[in-house]
Amino acid sequence: MATLKEPPTPAKPITISARLDRLPPSGYLRRMVTLISLGGWFEFYDLFVAGYVSLGFIKAGIFTATTKGLFDWTGFASFIASGFAGMFVGTFLFSGISDRYGRKKTFLYSLFCHSIATFVMAFQSSPVAIDLWRFIAGIGIGVQVITSHAFISEITPKESRGHYIALS
Repeated sequence: MATLKEPPTPAKPITISARLDRLPPSGYLRRMVTLISLGGWFEFYDLFVAGYVSLGFIKAGIFTATTKGLFDWTGFASFIASGFAGMFVGTFLFSGISDRYGRKKTFLYSLFCHSIATFVMAFQSSPVAIDLWRFIAGIGIGVQVITSHAFISEITPKESRGHYIALS
């Protein structure tokens, strides 16, 4: 009597993500996550600094403490709103760019966009110009927020992925 043999199962293709999942956490990986997280730190810094610069803007007479209407560009609320509007536009419209051009390149360009826009904003003296550059800086932050977490999740092993994303 002949015994039936199981047909051989096809070998699973080796993928990059499977290789990454097998790698132990290394110093290089921790440095990469640290650098990406430092770039992401600009988002929080940008959000928190708004409360501190408000007094200087109001004292200098650039912005007023209250707004007179919904589209009053002289009220400090326009400064806050333009930053969040830029983040919304950056996240909504430009977040898919990292899928097409790569996470690292997109992350670096968004960080560059935010840095240059913030630098130019520092030399503006009218509320409309400050709000415009704040909006552009917000676009950079919006793209950066989406890209940084996707970038970290792609380069870290699955066992430590949550830990690294929580640190970023």
